[in-house]
Amino acid sequence: MHSGHRRFRANNAAEVARLEALGDGNYQDLLRAAVDKLGIIKSERARMPQTEEVFEAGGNRRSVEGIIKGFAERDVDITDGVIKDKGYVNDAGPRAAAQGIFQANLDKIKSPTKHTAGWTRQSTVDSKKWQDDPVISARFAPEQVLDTETRADVLRAKKIGEAEKTNDRAKVAEANKRYTISDEESAILGANLLIGETPLNAKVRDQGLGPPRKEQLIDPDTSKLVISYGPAGALQYLKIRGDRAIKKWAEQGGTSFGDGRSDIAIPGFNNQLEHDRPFSQSIDAGGTEYYSDTNENLAGMLERYENSEKNDIMPEDYYDMRRLHYIAEQMGLTLNGIKKMSGRAAGQAILDRDNPAKVTAGRGKNRATTEYPERAAQNQKLLDIVYGPMGSPLRENGDVLL
Repeated sequence: MHSGHRRFRANNAAEVARLEALGDGNYQDLLRAAVDKLGIIKSERARMPQTEEVFEAGGNRRSVEGIIKGFAERDVDITDGVIKDKGYVNDAGPRAAAQGIFQANLDKIKSPTKHTAGWTRQSTVDSKKWQDDPVISARFAPEQVLDTETRADVLRAKKIGEAEKTNDRAKVAEANKRYTISDEESAILGANLLIGETPLNAKVRDQGLGPPRKEQLIDPDTSKLVISYGPAGALQYLKIRGDRAIKKWAEQGGTSFGDGRSDIAIPGFNNQLEHDRPFSQSIDAGGTEYYSDTNENLAGMLERYENSEKNDIMPEDYYDMRRLHYIAEQMGLTLNGIKKMSGRAAGQAILDRDNPAKVTAGRGKNRATTEYPERAAQNQKLLDIVYGPMGSPLRENGDVLL
């Protein structure tokens, strides 16, 4: 135990004992509030809440009321090392508060963005930084994770990456899942977590449905257009949709879909409701294989740069193209973004653009083609690694083998 933590407990023994007896994260929330009040932690990212702080207490999942309080502000006074706990700040409006309802405003919480030091996006714009992040590395090259690895976030990312490589969407969903949240609990979260003064459900229920999608949206349970239900029926459908999205997000520990890290991703502009397989290829939009709004296809929240880059691309193709960027960087080759294509052809197009094996230059009689056999061999090796089966580990004694 840190010496500062020991002093804190000694100076506030009675209060610590009271809060620990209450359970459900009361003590850890107080400690986090006290640390924030004292300005002990200087890093902006370290001050942001983590999944384990909000969703767990003593290694167990908190009650739904405890999760809401985990997101809430805790008011404390500290004088000469002695704490005075003023309790959780209830962000509910006067009417709800009068009914004894407790609500937490997520607008008070920051999530990592591209401006956050020490945090890396998993869109290809940051692919040169991925080698420095062991969690992202484990996602895009899970076969390189050593058998001796014990870090929970790295092992979680490895599991996610392995599932993504198989393209078994049920396995991908399971790899992202950290808790079990009931339908009733997701409805409580959707009503009592706020964005400003608006319930979270109302903020997320129509995300991903900009024009003309809302007019195209089909209820997968009835195969009917949602707009055919009329205004009241369509609103009821969207409320259920919002609860389902919140359930996925909460079961993933409030993180961005596919992220093995524990950074809380507050839904909204920076983290958006994600269709696992794209709306544009769904039955709703004229496709033939899947409805956009099945429970399986509403994946949770996705960081907005990933969401934008992935737009219109099947998830397996997006994973493979990012894996290609990662492995290429290990070989000393920087790639410059994805292609709106599928399969191995997408990888080939990226390499033809960024590491061409043939280059034609000049005009007229001076036009000539130069061949680079070493690039051709490098490209072939990359494509075989990325698009072939995930085979033997690419590490030996800690060294990457490529």
